[in-house]
Amino acid sequence: GALRRLGLSHNGVGGPRLPALPRAGALLGVPALDLALNELTHAGLQAILARPPAADRVEELHLGGNQLDDAGAAVLAHCPHLARLTALSLRSCHIADERARVLANSPHLNRVQVLDLSSNPIGDTGFRSLHDSKHWASLQRLVFSPLGLSHDMRKALDQKFNRPPRRA
Repeated sequence: GALRRLGLSHNGVGGPRLPALPRAGALLGVPALDLALNELTHAGLQAILARPPAADRVEELHLGGNQLDDAGAAVLAHCPHLARLTALSLRSCHIADERARVLANSPHLNRVQVLDLSSNPIGDTGFRSLHDSKHWASLQRLVFSPLGLSHDMRKALDQKFNRPPRRA
């Protein structure tokens, strides 16, 4: 059968190996791609995601622990090739309030059901953008760090995105 998952975490693909990665376009066209902890920057992410049709097939993308910062969040938000994405992990990627707002307004990420933004410097302002966005109607689970968030914001996020499934 076809390859369903590709785990490349801890491989340094964001460093000197980055130029070879886009040439491996067929490998990147797996439904689940783990590029966590690779020193990947926004430029590297842009080079990887600029490879349709490979990027068009990604449904689950793990980018945690990379140096994406606000520019990386913008790359994700403006990438039409991520329209099939249902799970996105951006844990510890240095994303702040303003880029959380950019992510919240992205029409390309509207199928994401699970979003991990934990360990990022996002406060009430950034999470309010996600909470109020019409583009995140599919989001069922939001992982976030409660430190730095008001009690009201934590409660609003949990009520909207982290409610336990109803039993039949």
